[in-house]
Amino acid sequence: MTDILSKIPDPDALLSDTDAEMLGVDDWQTEESILDILESGIDAWSKPKTIDRIVGLMARVPLFVDAYVALADPDLFPRDYLTILDRGILAGEAYIEANCMKPISWWGDIKTRGYMRAKAKRAQHHIDRGEIDPALVDLHDLLDCNPSDNQGIRMILIATLINDARWNEADAAIRLYGNDEALARYARVMISWKAEYVDGRSDLALKLTEAALKHALALNAVVPAAISEPEAFGDSNGFLRAGGASEAIWVAQALRPALDANPEAPRWIWFATLRILQGELGQHP
Repeated sequence: MTDILSKIPDPDALLSDTDAEMLGVDDWQTEESILDILESGIDAWSKPKTIDRIVGLMARVPLFVDAYVALADPDLFPRDYLTILDRGILAGEAYIEANCMKPISWWGDIKTRGYMRAKAKRAQHHIDRGEIDPALVDLHDLLDCNPSDNQGIRMILIATLINDARWNEADAAIRLYGNDEALARYARVMISWKAEYVDGRSDLALKLTEAALKHALALNAVVPAAISEPEAFGDSNGFLRAGGASEAIWVAQALRPALDANPEAPRWIWFATLRILQGELGQHP
């Protein structure tokens, strides 16, 4: 498997003498084959067979980006993982350009979803490695392509900015993309706590920060407990129920680097929540 790059198409080389319109998804059978792999993953018992299946499909449909996404597994190909993703993104760009697709709510066009999945996967790769600037480029590009954001990219963007202590940028992102999600509202609490309450520490700042927390509690009142006692909640199981413990765990995990970097924040959020629930607003802890 070490020679995987020699087995898969290089879109840059292909496009030198090939019509990109003829290299995209050509039938639903191909589409469903790869999507099955994306949903189920590459199981250990079927790795060679599944990889050969993906490579075969890529030879037939070189600009089918989801094939690259399915094959880009850091455990299988740690050295070539990012190159595979880069090739997939290049394939998507070529197909989109050849078919004159406009970058407006691309998620609604099924043939652009692979490109967006590849970009999101590459952004997460950079985030995991602490390479924030290149991750932000991909995240902003995804939101430009799909303003309705069916992928939840804006929440990844906000959490990434908060965790990198880019408070002003995070605040701007929340104002731009809205705060109708629990993560965005608790990120706003963190911003207010840091910028308005901790740095300013006035009665007005306290009230503004408590107001932000009250606004967040209206969406999910479990988050303060998940933030303060993560060991008691464990990990999210992947299914998020709005307003419930699973969403609270996900929010706490997403903001954990910022919370750990500001250890007073979980304590403040917990005790401020108790005061809010008891109706004792406007009092310093």
